[in-house]
Amino acid sequence: MALQIPVRMRAPIKFVIHVVVGGILFLVVALVAVLIAAAVKALESLHVASPWLIQGLETAEKVVFWVDMAVFGLLLLAEILRLIRGVLKDWRRDDQ
Repeated sequence: MALQIPVRMRAPIKFVIHVVVGGILFLVVALVAVLIAAAVKALESLHVASPWLIQGLETAEKVVFWVDMAVFGLLLLAEILRLIRGVLKDWRRDDQ
């Protein structure tokens, strides 16, 4: 027994699924940046790492976070454009 989805709802449902999955992946990568930040604070408080290592880890944390933000933004933009194309395609199909 297959789930019947109305043609007009296919594009919005795909959009929601892709954004939710992309959001979960965004959170996983953001968690990596948070873990790097926690590691940096721990190393700083214990005074067991050299300053260049701390600086390198801080840079890595910021790079991971901002690349993650940029990729998530591109995902949202691409999915919004795909949603608009899908909705317009469905409307044209209904007009014929």
